[in-house]
Amino acid sequence: MKFFDEAEFLASQFVEMVECRLGKRPWRCRLAVLAQDFGTRFAAAKRDLAGIDFADLGAVALQLLWDAGGQLTPCAREWCGRFEHVFRDE
Repeated sequence: MKFFDEAEFLASQFVEMVECRLGKRPWRCRLAVLAQDFGTRFAAAKRDLAGIDFADLGAVALQLLWDAGGQLTPCAREWCGRFEHVFRDE
């Protein structure tokens, strides 16, 4: 799923940023690497279970409504005329 790939990419960028900026504090770099590893494993576990967590809800909802080219998906077109507003709550 594209969302999970993007999450892994962002996690890798975070680790690189921390390593570059906080090189004088190696424990922070190690912590960032651990956080990246956790994020990667957590994303893989969710993907394997076809599951999502609260943070994924908004991203998944957008993927249902908009394709990669910024066009409405068939799902969005089907529901477009049925509602004036759509609200999402936790």
